[in-house]
Amino acid sequence: MTVPIQELLSHAETRRQIQKVSDRIRYLLRNHSRWNSTQVISSAYLLYKVRVSQHPFSASYQDFEETEMRIPSEIWQGIQTQISAAEWEELQTLLPQYAPDIFAGVIFLQTEEERGPVSLERLAQAILQCSAGESVADLYCGDSSFSLCTSLVSPESQFTGYEIDEQKVLIARIQAEFLERDIEICIQDPFETGGENQKYFDKIFSNLRYEVKWRENHERVSPWEWVQRICERLKTNGKAVVILRSGSVWNSWDMEKRKNLLQKGWIECVIVMPERLLPYTDVSTVMLVLSQGHTKVRFVDASRMCQTGRRKNELTAENIQQILRAMETDGTDSLSVGMAELEKEAYSLNIDTYRMITKEVLNGVPLEMVTESIRRGAMISARKMDVLMTEKRTDIQYLSTGHLQDGVVEGDIPFLTEEAEEYARFFLQDQDLILSKNASIIKSAVVPVREGQKILVNGNFYIIRLKKDRIHPYFLQAFFESEQGEQILKYIAE
Repeated sequence: MTVPIQELLSHAETRRQIQKVSDRIRYLLRNHSRWNSTQVISSAYLLYKVRVSQHPFSASYQDFEETEMRIPSEIWQGIQTQISAAEWEELQTLLPQYAPDIFAGVIFLQTEEERGPVSLERLAQAILQCSAGESVADLYCGDSSFSLCTSLVSPESQFTGYEIDEQKVLIARIQAEFLERDIEICIQDPFETGGENQKYFDKIFSNLRYEVKWRENHERVSPWEWVQRICERLKTNGKAVVILRSGSVWNSWDMEKRKNLLQKGWIECVIVMPERLLPYTDVSTVMLVLSQGHTKVRFVDASRMCQTGRRKNELTAENIQQILRAMETDGTDSLSVGMAELEKEAYSLNIDTYRMITKEVLNGVPLEMVTESIRRGAMISARKMDVLMTEKRTDIQYLSTGHLQDGVVEGDIPFLTEEAEEYARFFLQDQDLILSKNASIIKSAVVPVREGQKILVNGNFYIIRLKKDRIHPYFLQAFFESEQGEQILKYIAE
């Protein structure tokens, strides 16, 4: 089965048709019970199987047990729990209406919508570099998107997925069989096996961001216990990538567990991931890279290394390369921290804890020595601004962050009525330095003000009035926009 799935889903008209068929399957299933994504995928899989068989326009429920359909027994057993004979009778009315590729598209459209972009898996794949003959585990694999993606570029690696949700296992098996990927998918908690049955792997991927377990006495199991177990499942010279909620890298109750792993040299790198990479959640996550023999930890702030979308963000190929480069050298978004500093900071793995430790300002002086004042711009409500705005040219203009581009003021700055005089204390003087309040996107400018001109700055800026006999405004602006200056501003803000 070599249907070009990515090509199908990327073609707008074909995708609309696939979505239409998906909706029709849901409608037919509603006549019998509440549908779920596993039922939709199972239905599409059966419809595809019939359409490419010797009798493409009809099949009885019993026909699926015959060898001609070539449905693996473990998949058919799972589908029987999802699709009844009565439901199949209605579903097969779709057979003459659509080509096999459309049914194939439904199998993958459903998981794409729920899972979101696979760029997270592609980053893990780029870090792990799975090669021929290596054993690769996907722990709590869900629909096994990591193994599927990675097996396409590393087909000679040996993949094993572990998942406790039987519906997700069925989806993973359907997609793996469809793509002709040799992936063993086990319905099993990967951490409950041991002794002689314990398996060890060259590479491991695990997304633990949602996995929360409780012992029988209702005591919470720390995600770092799982990280420890993942380390124990690695072969010598093995490597693992684990995704965790960001809160677990600095909280006090997990400190001893982090300390244990750090002192044993297991933590190679901590990558702060962008938000909204995953659908239906804004949970902040980090990616841990685990391997043996480390006396330092590399930190990478990849929180802004993404392509921003309306509902979710995505890592582009360029972003992935940017992250890989940051893993190799210090820079604006990366730094390396030794064990002495980690111990001093209670083994926190929060990058912001160490940003100011790594660099000192050479021959620096306190900012207060070169400033007359620092104040925030005017906080004015939208309703009030509607009253103050005017299309007539006046002496008063209003400056917001949208007017700053590449360190200078650009565009037409709107005019305000004389009523804005009540905010005179927020008017700029010539060559005041303004700095954006939001440190995630730092903007600054030295603003020239003509005689008779009045510029009101909004509350998204700080107004820095300098002692010009001690520092040139453009020098300070250049420092704020430098790699070191940006690092300091982000540290202060966060």
